[in-house]
Amino acid sequence: MSQIEYETKPELHEVPSSTDVEVFILAGGKGSRLRNSGRPELQNTPKVLITINTPRGKVTMLDNAIIGLSKANSYGITLLTSDDPDSGADIIEKHIVKTYPHLRIKFLREKTP
Repeated sequence: MSQIEYETKPELHEVPSSTDVEVFILAGGKGSRLRNSGRPELQNTPKVLITINTPRGKVTMLDNAIIGLSKANSYGITLLTSDDPDSGADIIEKHIVKTYPHLRIKFLREKTP
C-alpha cells in the first residue's frame, strides 16, 4: 500500500481571528440526571444555569462560557435551545437578555434534538 504525502500550504490554512468566529452554545438539554439527583436546588433549574465555582467566583455554567467568549471578542454568539418545555428555554433566554444586554447574542430554538 503506497503512502500519500500532502504538502501543507500555510496560506490555505489560515486560522481565523476570534472576531471572525460565530460561536454556538448548546443549551437545549433537559438536565434529566440533575433533576433526578434528589437535590432540591436542581429540580427546576435548567442545566446551563447551575452555579459552579470558577476563578471568577460562583457563576452559572452558561455565564462562565459567555464571559470567556466575550473576553475573546468572538464575532457573535448563538444560543441553541429547545422547544421542549422541560428544557427551560424561556428561563435561559430571560437570564441572557437581562444579564447581557450589551452583547449580541442570538437565540435559536430547535424543534427536535
